[in-house]
Parts: sequence; structure tokens; C-alpha cells
Amino acid sequence: GDLGYIDAKFDVAVSTVAKKHLESVVVQTTDDANKCVAFLKRTSAGVATFVILDQIKYLTHKANTEFRRPEGIGQEIEVHRIYDCITAEREQFKLAFYWALSDTLVTSTIAHATEIAFPGGSGTAKHKVVTFNGEVIDKVGTMAGGGNQIIKGGMRIGKNGMGTSRVVDAGKEGTIAEIEKKLRKEERELEEKQVLYDTRRRDLMKMEDEVARIKSSVIDASRRHAKIQMDLEAIERSWEGIQERKKQAAQELTSAEKAAKVDKDKLEKEIGVWEKKLASAKEEAEEVTTAVENLKVQMDGIGGEQVKNQRNKVEALSSRLDEIGDEMLKIEVVLESKQKEMDKAEKSIEKVKEALEEAEKKKEKLE
Repeated sequence: GDLGYIDAKFDVAVSTVAKKHLESVVVQTTDDANKCVAFLKRTSAGVATFVILDQIKYLTHKANTEFRRPEGIGQEIEVHRIYDCITAEREQFKLAFYWALSDTLVTSTIAHATEIAFPGGSGTAKHKVVTFNGEVIDKVGTMAGGGNQIIKGGMRIGKNGMGTSRVVDAGKEGTIAEIEKKLRKEERELEEKQVLYDTRRRDLMKMEDEVARIKSSVIDASRRHAKIQMDLEAIERSWEGIQERKKQAAQELTSAEKAAKVDKDKLEKEIGVWEKKLASAKEEAEEVTTAVENLKVQMDGIGGEQVKNQRNKVEALSSRLDEIGDEMLKIEVVLESKQKEMDKAEKSIEKVKEALEEAEKKKEKLE
């Protein structure tokens, strides 16, 4: 479509009926087409359809045949062969337009298009016709186009050719070698830009990966923060429980210490009583022993009935001395037992004190 121009009133018609053909690339030879294809592959520039002028020369006669108005239609009907409405930028390009359009006719309305396609009301279409609004009647009789979807802009418009020509002229640019040299330069520039693009693309991908990593880290940190917060709340609750248990333990230890002191005082009193009893028994035993010794001395100096009486006294005193000995043994056993109880009470008091000191140390650590 860039190789020629057309009147604005035919813009929709030619754009509709030619469609993709107007986007084709026109080259002179097959070799030219092959070079273009190789370039597209090498640069990954996409795909294109090529019209090779050397291969459509067989259409030259039809393209140059003068258009004749179809018979059997009214003289008031405006009708043109749309190919004849195109002004090619160069004569050699006109054949490419004929290849795209053939002998398609153009008219103003669908009623006129119907009369042209089916002259004399015949049931068989004689011509392919397109209207100014893009309605198409094909040679097989089918109708298409029109409606709200308008296709236009397929060619440059007006006598001055509004739009940009994309003709590569070897005569103006220099020799083919110069053009190839320029092309290679552009290819190198394109490759450099491609390398730069790839580098930027990799940098972007790295940045995206880094952003994703940071987002993941933020999510993990948020989760850890939430967990730490929950742990802190649990610790606070535990601390409150510890404080309460500590208070109860202190009360229990204080009570235990008081009870231990009471038991110790009681034991000390009992031990004191038993020690007095033991001292009294020892004193009595000494007195009895002394009396026995005195009686034995007296017995040595007397005889008869007096001896008998003295012996009875000695026996009675010996019996009492044995009783005192038994009592002293019992007292010693009781004292030994009470002393053990006293030792236990003192150890219990020591344990209570140690427990209090340990509780104070834990308190200091927690605080």
C-alpha cells in the first residue's frame, strides 16, 4: 500500500478488498526475496509475505487491457476498475497492485453493486464488486463487509500521496554493495541494541527476583514478628503465673519456716526437760551408789540380825540402782531421738532458707 496512492473516496473499498495484500513486501527477484527472508530470520524481526515481480509478469497483458464498462447497467451508475484508480509510485509496481486487486470493480452503493455483479438480473455473478463503504459481492455471489467495522488506511491518500513511502531505490542510494554495507551497519547497530536489551532484560529479571525475595523476606519477618508477639504475650502470662506462684511459695515457705522454728523450740524444751531428768537420775544413782558403799563398809564391822537388815537395804538399794540405770538408759534413748529430730528440724530450716534464696535469684534474673 505504500507504493502508490488513491483518491480518498476509494480508501475503504481498496483497503477492504485487498486487505493483507497491501501489507506484502514487493521485490524484483527471487534472490531478493531470499535475502529478505534470511535477514528476518537472522534478526528475529518477524515474518512477511513477498510479491516477486519477476514471477507475476504473466499478468502484464491483463493489467494493461483497457477496462470496458459492463453491459446491461444504467448509464447513471458510476463504476471503475479499482486497479485503474491507483497511481503507482513507479510503473513497475503497478503489476503488484493488479496481482492484489485483479479486475475488481468499485461503485457507490450496494444497489449499484448488485446491478453490476448480476447484469440484466441474471442469477450468476459476472464481476467482483466493492462499494465505497466496503460492501463486497464476490464472483460466487456471496456478500460481505459493510456494517460498523470499517477498514481503511491501506494506501496513501490523494494525489500528493499522504503517508510515507518505503521504497528502497538502488539508483538513489547507490550500488547494491553500498546498500548491503549500510544494511550490515544497521544490523550491527541492531545487534548492539539487542545485546543492550538482553542485558537490561537480565538486570530487570534480577531486580524482579530480588524484589520477590525481599517480599518473601518481609512476609517471613511479619510471620516471625507475629510469632514473637504471641511468645511475648505467653511469657507475660507465664510471668504473672510465676509471680503468683512465687507469692504462694513465699507464703508457704514462711509458714514452713515458722512451723520448723516452733518444732525446734518445742524439741529444745523437751530435750531440756529430759536432760534435767537425766541429771537427776545420775545424781540419785550417785547417792545410791554412795549409800551402798557405806552399807558394805558397815556390814564388814557388824554381824547377826543387823547384817541381815543391812543386806536387805543393800539389795533394795541395788534394785533401785538398777531401776535408775534403766531409767537413765531410756532417757538417753529419748534424748538421742530428740536430738535426731532436732537435726532434722535444723536441716528443714536450712532447706527453707535455700529455697527462699533460690527464689530470690530467679526473681532477679526475670526482672
